[in-house]
Amino acid sequence: KDVDFLTNLKSLRRLTIESVRTLDISAIDKCPGLTSIVLECKIHKKMRQLELSHLGRLKLYLGPDFIQLKSLYQNNVIKRIHIYKYQGSDLSDWNTHNLEHLTIDDSLSLTDLNGIQNMKNLKLVKINNCENFMRPTLYKNEYPYLRIYIDGVLQTDL
Repeated sequence: KDVDFLTNLKSLRRLTIESVRTLDISAIDKCPGLTSIVLECKIHKKMRQLELSHLGRLKLYLGPDFIQLKSLYQNNVIKRIHIYKYQGSDLSDWNTHNLEHLTIDDSLSLTDLNGIQNMKNLKLVKINNCENFMRPTLYKNEYPYLRIYIDGVLQTDL
């Protein structure tokens, strides 16, 4: 059926789910040992209620529902997020203070990195195949350790 059986796997640390079906993955929230997850599936509406605060690294394939998932982009535990098809135009709703690595692939909506100032520990941003993304304008002395790659090219003159 769905992934309710995961709650019985007490030693589960890493999880990958690939499916063409829409899944109810709410059981993931009851797996405190889980530290890394890759989800490549359509997300059931119930996932909007997930906390996922115990995850250190997170990689999701996300569609239009991502905007509803405040538990992800306002999470102070997650350090790495890799998002496909991000639907927001910028990062202004994000408040992930401990996020260190952010990768966004294949987004037609992303235009700039406004909101990046809410990510004080960010060290690496990768923007790949985001057709409407404009060159970021940041002040180097505010983010001396931040590296931004756009389609694999390090941006040095920010």
